[in-house]
Amino acid sequence: MLTKLDLSSEELNKLNYESYYYPCPIVQKRLHSIYIEAVSGLSNEKVCNLTGAHRNSLKEWIQIYEQNGFDALLQVGYGTNTSLLENEAGCIKELFIKQPPRSIAEAGLKIKELTGIERSHTDCGNL
Repeated sequence: MLTKLDLSSEELNKLNYESYYYPCPIVQKRLHSIYIEAVSGLSNEKVCNLTGAHRNSLKEWIQIYEQNGFDALLQVGYGTNTSLLENEAGCIKELFIKQPPRSIAEAGLKIKELTGIERSHTDCGNL
């Protein structure tokens, strides 16, 4: 059994809030699992049953949170929904408003010219 997390009320409030409002459902699950772990007094097995987390994942998330804090949980493995283009979104949007691409292929070329980042036609269709 892992030791219970001893978190401040500020940390608990942040975990609770973000477990519902963070934009990525997978990250929400991580945050909710840590929150339940910290406030419940339940065994890790019961926390996993409640949240749908795997016991190894919960163990890893707790360790990451203890060692590196909240922001580190946002960067763990898959599901962070971060993109290399995230920092360029404003520039891309501005360009597309001024000069709308006529096709997905053209959008991909404009993105590559502007940022140096190449995306497939499928990825460009999801912008």
